Amino acid sequence: MKIKYFLSTLIISLPLIFTGCGDKKSPPMQKFVHENGIRLNIPINLMLEKTSNGFVVFPDGGRDIRSPVEVKISLENTERPDGVYIKTKTVHDKTIHYQTEKNTGGSGGTEYLIKAWTPASKDHISIEQLIQIEAPNTPDFDLFWTVVSGVE
Repeated sequence: MKIKYFLSTLIISLPLIFTGCGDKKSPPMQKFVHENGIRLNIPINLMLEKTSNGFVVFPDGGRDIRSPVEVKISLENTERPDGVYIKTKTVHDKTIHYQTEKNTGGSGGTEYLIKAWTPASKDHISIEQLIQIEAPNTPDFDLFWTVVSGVE
């Protein structure tokens, strides 16, 4: 009886086990290289603006809202930034040091700032995103980590 139950459970579960195990295609990507050496590989559905020391990345329409959605990337001429970055995450064999801050905002809701950095020769690359959102919602840092994973 136990074997019969086990087999029937396994047969019912197999489609669930293998769901998502197929060959998932990653979205088409676009590459950018700044004059200062920052290399960025991001999905083509993201927009990019070049700045004097890096890039600003945002989704289409992300700047047309009250609290713009954008990620800033810059090359800074110091070995590491000021501040305490106690959290780390490994992304494509690179150690990313990061921190998040939460501040009560104005009429737009609570502000969440996520800042990260990674070494770049004798300098460092700084990445940050400010998200303002009203409770009970929580911030979505997917765009931030998509951009971080595209820094080469």
